Amino acid sequence: MSLLSGTLRLPTIRDVGRIGMTVDQLLVATWGAATRPTYAAHVAGLNVLRGETIALIGSGAGEVLAALTDALPRCTVIEGAAAAPAGTLRIHAQQAARVGVEALAITDPFGDIDEGARALAVADLAGLKSLGVTTVVALGDVDLAAAFADRVAVVRDGVVVVAYPVVAPTPRSTTEIAPVAQRVTARLSSTV
Repeated sequence: MSLLSGTLRLPTIRDVGRIGMTVDQLLVATWGAATRPTYAAHVAGLNVLRGETIALIGSGAGEVLAALTDALPRCTVIEGAAAAPAGTLRIHAQQAARVGVEALAITDPFGDIDEGARALAVADLAGLKSLGVTTVVALGDVDLAAAFADRVAVVRDGVVVVAYPVVAPTPRSTTEIAPVAQRVTARLSSTV
């Protein structure tokens, strides 16, 4: 729109072609039914979006998980150590979603389980996003956290220091999660 003339100039096909979209695609993307993300909870150092999966790693991750359990609306706690070995983590989450639970707080599901159960637990956790449930998982393995989470939050002494997004589709390969795993590991080992 020109401020002087007061006329609106719609983008031409040539203009929109530069960004790789047709005019119709641009209008749908701009005015479509997409909604802005909304927050599910706020705790010191971390804002949690609805439907997001966050992994908490570091000293005091259990404290942050407990604070989020109180802050998240309609949240239920799943004992990961009991659910993951039996392969029922996703079943517990589906049952919770059916009764109207909006958030899940999961304690470390990767404790003493074999490789098969570990792979199933990663797949189950990665699939929770499809339920639309906000999920927070406290665990100790950086690579496993990056394998399923939308963000990996580094916790030091019960305070969230930083949260790194994992920008890769699931399932994720080790090369796709390597940048996040390296950043988290470096942050965990730093004294600052």
